[in-house]
Amino acid sequence: MLLDTISRPNFLDLQQAFPDQVMIQEANLEMDQAMKDISNAAGSKDAPGTQFRNYFIDITKVASKGKMEEAEQFGQKAIDICVAQNWPHLQNSVLVALGSGWKNLKDMDKALMHFQQGEGIALSEKKAGNDIAAVLYPNVLFAKGAAYINKGDFEQAATTYEKIPENVGENYQHQLEGWRMAGFSYDKLGAFQEAHEAYEKALLVSDQMDPETLGDTSLFFVGVALIRLNILIVRGRRLREFFD
Repeated sequence: MLLDTISRPNFLDLQQAFPDQVMIQEANLEMDQAMKDISNAAGSKDAPGTQFRNYFIDITKVASKGKMEEAEQFGQKAIDICVAQNWPHLQNSVLVALGSGWKNLKDMDKALMHFQQGEGIALSEKKAGNDIAAVLYPNVLFAKGAAYINKGDFEQAATTYEKIPENVGENYQHQLEGWRMAGFSYDKLGAFQEAHEAYEKALLVSDQMDPETLGDTSLFFVGVALIRLNILIVRGRRLREFFD
C-alpha cells in the first residue's frame, strides 16, 4: 500500500499504466473531527483552550461551506473565551477568519467590518508594546487591503498597504509585499507616479534580502510593473512637452 495525495498525486500515471494491477482507494477521513479529537487529547475538554480550539475548527469548517451565519455564532463563542481569558491575539485570529469567510462570499462590507475590528485589537497591542502586534497588525492589514481591492476601492487599498512596511520591523518580505500591493492599487487608480514610487520602494527593499528568499516574493511582478510604468511616464512627459 502506498500513500498518495489528491492535491499532488505521484502514482496516478502508474495506475493508468497498470489499471488491472494498481487500484486507487480514497480514504474517507473526517479531518474536522480528527482535529477535535487531537485538541481534546491535548487537555481537558472543558478547558478554555480546548473549547476555543474546537470552536475555531467549527468556524473554519462552516465558513468553507459558505455558512457564515453559523460561523458567526461559533465566532462569538470563541471571542467570548478570548475576552474572558485576555487572549487578544486569538480574538484577532477569529475576526480575520470570519472576515475572510465573508470576503470569499463577496460581501466586502462585512469582511471589512471584521478586519477593522481586528485592526483595532492589533493597534491596542502595539500601543501596549506587546511583541505580538508585529504579527497581528500586518496580517490584518493585508487582509483588509485585499478586501478593498475586491470592493474596487483602490484608494483605500493603497492607504492600507502603505501602513505595512513601517509596522513590520525588519521583515523585508512583508515590506516588499506591502509596497508592491500599494503600487498595484495606485496603478489601478491610474496614479502612475505614485505607483512607480511604491514599486521602487519595493525594489529597494529587495536589496536587503538574501537571494534565497527572493524567490518567495513577487519581485518579478515589481520589475514588470516598473518597466511598463517607465514607458507610460516617459510617454506622458513627452506628450506634455509637445503640447506645451
